[in-house]
Amino acid sequence: MAGQSSAQDEPVGYGEAFAALEASTLLDLDNIEAEATVDIVPMSEVEPTNGANAEAFAKMREGHAAALEDVRQQVRNNEKITSALKAEGYTADQVVAVWNDADKEVTVFVEEM
Repeated sequence: MAGQSSAQDEPVGYGEAFAALEASTLLDLDNIEAEATVDIVPMSEVEPTNGANAEAFAKMREGHAAALEDVRQQVRNNEKITSALKAEGYTADQVVAVWNDADKEVTVFVEEM
């Protein structure tokens, strides 16, 4: 999951979104490095994979509501990520999952409103 502060060029599957949501309980965005890349991935661009789809993801989100609110607060507190979101026309309230790859690559999944 790599790129530069914009929507990804490679297709992203729901498996990756599920993994990001599941990892949200352990997420720590305080250590994001200044040179980290931030990819913003709209959920409308995420492709179904191996039975994982929008409906299944929505159900999983319900079970992670508290963790997701913590993730959104961490996003609000991280200037690099909020700037990337703003540049793409999104806010922290639209974040549905975040994947942090060794503090150098961050993928932010967002719901369009």
